[in-house]
Amino acid sequence: MVREPDFLRPSIITKIKAKILKPLSGNSFRARLSGVAKSSGYETHIMDLNVKAYSAYRDDWQPNKKLPFRLWDPSSSWHWLGDTYLNDIHPVLEPILSDAVDKIIEMNPQVVGFSIYYISEEPSKWMCREIKRRAPHIKIAVGGPNVHKSWFKIEPYFDYVIIGEGEQNILVMLDEIEAGVNSDDPRI
Repeated sequence: MVREPDFLRPSIITKIKAKILKPLSGNSFRARLSGVAKSSGYETHIMDLNVKAYSAYRDDWQPNKKLPFRLWDPSSSWHWLGDTYLNDIHPVLEPILSDAVDKIIEMNPQVVGFSIYYISEEPSKWMCREIKRRAPHIKIAVGGPNVHKSWFKIEPYFDYVIIGEGEQNILVMLDEIEAGVNSDDPRI
């Protein structure tokens, strides 16, 4: 169900793509969710950190041997998990993530959404913690394939966990935020 647009709505969503996958990975799903929200009268923005990270990898990290492995090689994907990510990748990726957090804080949206994949989970969680630390009033929403996994841990800094197809669920979430619905626990 897509509602008729109400163009008097405030800007309340910034859709963040904080996953670092392939340099040319598609953005169609995030664009679709953004389009659904826009068609219902919400202002949206998409931030794709893939391009920045891949450019830094190609122009700096790889030639200067800042990473001793090929970042987007499937055989290196284990570097993206848990403490290994924090030790192996985060030190070179943090400036890009910090810059994105600065821009989000400057935009001051009511909600920021993250697409969580196995190799984006740690960078996304780092950004979520930073946003909540610096701007606790900004709601954090997460969705994507990893939130469906039985081992996915719902962190206390998540305000919304979007399960299933996002088109309808994102509108429910936006309606709740617009109505001022608050909860001490993440809304699923």
